[in-house]
Amino acid sequence: MKGKTNTREARQALQGALQQILAEENKKIPLSDREIAKKLGIRRERVVLLRGEMKIPSCRARRQKAMEEDAFRILQKDPNLSERAFAMALQECGYAVSRYAAASIRKALACEPKARMKAASKKRSARHPSMQADPQKGSQEKAGAFQDIIGRDDGLRVQINQAKAAILYPPHGLHTLLTGPSGVGKSYLAENMYVFAKEEDVIGKEANFVVFNCADYADNPQLLLSQLFGYRKGAFSGASADKAGLIEKADGGILFLDEVHRLPSEGQEILFSILDKGAYRRLGDTRSIRVHVRIIAATTENIESTLLLTFRRRIPMIIDIPPLAERPVSERYALVQRFFLTEAVQTQRSIRVEERVIRFLLLYKCPGNIGQLLSDIRVACANAFLDSVAKGSGGVAVRTRNLAKYEESVHASKKQEEAIRAYTLQPLVIDPVDQAGAAMVTRHLDTIYHTIEDNVLELRRIGIDDAKINEIVQRKIKEKIQEYALPKEDVGQTLEELCSIVDPQIVVAVREAVEKARSYLPHLQMKLVYFFAIHLSTFSERIKRGAYWNFTLDVHDISTRYQREYEVACILARDLRDALDLDLPPEEIAMMAMYLYTFSHTDVQEKAQVRVIVLSHGRVASAMAEVANRLLNLNDAIGMDMDFNETPEFMLEKVISVVEEVDSGKGCLFLVDIGSLTTLAQQVTERTGIPVACVTRVDTAMVLEAVRRAALTSVRLEEIASALRMDKFGGQDLAGFERPPALLFVCITGEGTARRLQEYIEREDKKGLLQGIRTFSIGALDSAHMKEEVSKIRSAHRILASIGNMRPLGTRAPFISAQEIFSGTGMARLKQLLEEEVIGPVSLTDVLDESNIVCGLGFSDKTQVMDRLAGLLQQHGAVEAGFLLSAYKRESTGATYLSGGIGIPHGDAKYVKRPAIAMACLERPVLWENNFMVDLVFLLALREDDQKYVNAFYRILSNKDTLSKLKAAKTPAECLTVMIEKQF
Repeated sequence: MKGKTNTREARQALQGALQQILAEENKKIPLSDREIAKKLGIRRERVVLLRGEMKIPSCRARRQKAMEEDAFRILQKDPNLSERAFAMALQECGYAVSRYAAASIRKALACEPKARMKAASKKRSARHPSMQADPQKGSQEKAGAFQDIIGRDDGLRVQINQAKAAILYPPHGLHTLLTGPSGVGKSYLAENMYVFAKEEDVIGKEANFVVFNCADYADNPQLLLSQLFGYRKGAFSGASADKAGLIEKADGGILFLDEVHRLPSEGQEILFSILDKGAYRRLGDTRSIRVHVRIIAATTENIESTLLLTFRRRIPMIIDIPPLAERPVSERYALVQRFFLTEAVQTQRSIRVEERVIRFLLLYKCPGNIGQLLSDIRVACANAFLDSVAKGSGGVAVRTRNLAKYEESVHASKKQEEAIRAYTLQPLVIDPVDQAGAAMVTRHLDTIYHTIEDNVLELRRIGIDDAKINEIVQRKIKEKIQEYALPKEDVGQTLEELCSIVDPQIVVAVREAVEKARSYLPHLQMKLVYFFAIHLSTFSERIKRGAYWNFTLDVHDISTRYQREYEVACILARDLRDALDLDLPPEEIAMMAMYLYTFSHTDVQEKAQVRVIVLSHGRVASAMAEVANRLLNLNDAIGMDMDFNETPEFMLEKVISVVEEVDSGKGCLFLVDIGSLTTLAQQVTERTGIPVACVTRVDTAMVLEAVRRAALTSVRLEEIASALRMDKFGGQDLAGFERPPALLFVCITGEGTARRLQEYIEREDKKGLLQGIRTFSIGALDSAHMKEEVSKIRSAHRILASIGNMRPLGTRAPFISAQEIFSGTGMARLKQLLEEEVIGPVSLTDVLDESNIVCGLGFSDKTQVMDRLAGLLQQHGAVEAGFLLSAYKRESTGATYLSGGIGIPHGDAKYVKRPAIAMACLERPVLWENNFMVDLVFLLALREDDQKYVNAFYRILSNKDTLSKLKAAKTPAECLTVMIEKQF
């Protein structure tokens, strides 16, 4: 008890001493925590805790309070002081303040109505993140409307000229509609139009700028209308008194209706009378109220589908603001520079941004546009600031690890690389003291850096190690920033639209499955629901039609590379089977695993992918692309509407410009309707060298399927095109698998090449795989006859594959070209198909024997284990000398292992003489990768056509009982017995 009393007395004594020191400090130059600590003889961390307990603000906050009073008096005398003169006036008052800190004080004062009225300053003090001032020009030009906007003389010149024309057009200006995606700066442009109107004396100096977001009341139309138009007493339940609406408050000024597409039709109709006659009625009133209001509306949606035609006709000026991706690189760099300068002023530290960060910020997808760019930069600066505080560094270094999401290989077209080269030659260094155009950050985040610093000190005080501190504080940073980041996607609304084309039962089952998957994969995005739902709907339809075909997919490779995701996919497959009565084959489960990986790793979505471009005459292409993007909650489909009057040469140039802009290295897929558009793909490739594939007779379902497949970055261009063609133009009928299997050989006549291919394959069939397989040779000269022949064959046989110079009509069976057959790759594919058809259960004794098994191996390092197993394989003639090195190379790109403590390294097939597996049971686990420990290792020496062994191997190791027995085995003979017994 006595000890506690002494502690309490000591704390009280410290608090008293602190209060005494603060009472005597110079309020204009308050003491820092470090200076106070020195006076008290304690550590700075203790001072921070004491201030927190006593609710004493930091030295900056204490100085701010005193400085605001003097600053207010200075501005009362001369509201039009320049920033430099204002800073000097504060310095003369005794404040050690920089010009930029003074500017921050001035902006804070301008946010208060009383200060704003007394100062009567024309200079705007608040800047919106969507269109920041150009750091190279902002300090040199007279402030005014539109002067703070980056791109005012370039990328946004047309839009700003439109905005000025809308304000100045006689006699009362033009009502205006601003369109564009979220985050491009529609609200800020509207604010600038208001300032411009006052500057040009179009509206009075005291005219109001009234903002109303229609989405805030979208679920309650009556409340929305009452807020906007006002109401009379008794107009509805709860209307106990008359109330003026926002329209009346905007009388003589400007009413800004944000998200106007959420305004119900009755609200749009009430606006008609204001737009036409300058009069309207409150709810429940019979009298008209006359107003003079200019209306600026904004929407992110397609105005033709969300706004009444009669409303659109009354809005003569439509200004479309482009997304960030369409702005010049110079403007994007200026925005990046501005945002880093803002953070430098906030931290009061210099910021150095490495070249790779600049490149990433100039190239990465930014669907939230400038708002997201700002948010991402703030996250990077906050993480870098945390590093700086932890190391006690005076500056802040922003590196790639500080970015919330970073992909080393962000792909760019040649044109983009040339455009950004000048900006990425050296680091960007921002010093808040030397830079012009400093601005206050958004008020929500003005204490985040103080929060970081205080959190680090507090966590260190209680004994948390630096690694854990970083983890905790970074999580807090992320939570803090996300409060002001992009709005959450409206999953429910989009799923309602999805139910119009997909069975609602599938949508519900998939949504439940994805929510369950998120318990295993916390970062999984809900937008995966759209992909899974459409994928399963397509699969279900094909099964019902008897038109499903097995596509080529390396299930083993996927289950190895995406081990966690594959395990989750298997769980979901069982749930979907119970909910929808759908049995998913291994290839479909592997496809699900790839989707799970893609949508739980945001960096993967930045990788190169096939670009889908829809081309059609009229306005059909843009409509189909818009539907696909909305249903899949993406922005990947590009619609290009072609005019029937455009010449083929003009269309080609138009398409080439788009292809060169969007290609990320994997080519473009054209989905076209008819006519001259079908020939564009080959012409574009010849002119640009960019791979382009084309599929004709496009419809919305095809666009959905293409975008869905292209979202997987591992899928190739021709694979997507082939799948779409097979879907569209007929294929293999799977009904009646009891029919005997057959192969088709195809050439022009059905005699020459077809016969030679058949003879060649029969000679190469060393294992007798063709026994029991019927072969047919057909000619392709007469397409009608060919389709008839194929139909006859299908009626009595099950076509396994077609082989020849051209793909036959009337079957979806896999096609293998003559060139592939003679090069060897086609033979490997054909052998795999035939082995799956005619060979019974394989035996692992073909590839695994006692001489390649080691038990009780006492090595402590992964490389030692691999060396030993590779030595056994080479000793027994299974592999060549380069096999071990190739296995090391593969492991360096991503270690291969399975749950249960199993390592499965494998080398390049070109070094394999014969298929074999070497096995080691370890005496104690060894570290494999990322804290994953392994005590059972299989070194696989298999070739491309050895999939049957992989499948058998994986089935065995998926059994927990088998694993337990293998790990308990004492001799190679016991291990081999377990493997053989558990094979099937």
